[in-house]
Amino acid sequence: MAFLKASTERWDEAVAFSRKAIRLRTISPRALTIHVLALAHTGQCREASFFAAGLRGPLVADSAPVRAVNAKWPELRASCVRIAADRAKQRDDPADGDPPPDDLSTGKK
Repeated sequence: MAFLKASTERWDEAVAFSRKAIRLRTISPRALTIHVLALAHTGQCREASFFAAGLRGPLVADSAPVRAVNAKWPELRASCVRIAADRAKQRDDPADGDPPPDDLSTGKK
């Protein structure tokens, strides 16, 4: 399922399915690659970096998708940082245009 979600760029869902695969210990180099891509595309840079480091090991480095991710990691990392910043900004902005809630410490808006 993680592969399907990634192929349709449904990255949040791909993360959920790839995390489940990791918990079930049914992870393959291809699945780990999908996990790294999904994490990076959802702005989860620290976790993506952690798993990307695992892709550099001798047991998985022979896979073509792994080589591709490793080659593009600096670009993917930079993209992840931008996505994380955008998502943080969206969380800080009111979703529906309403003014921010009152500042409880001063009673001001």
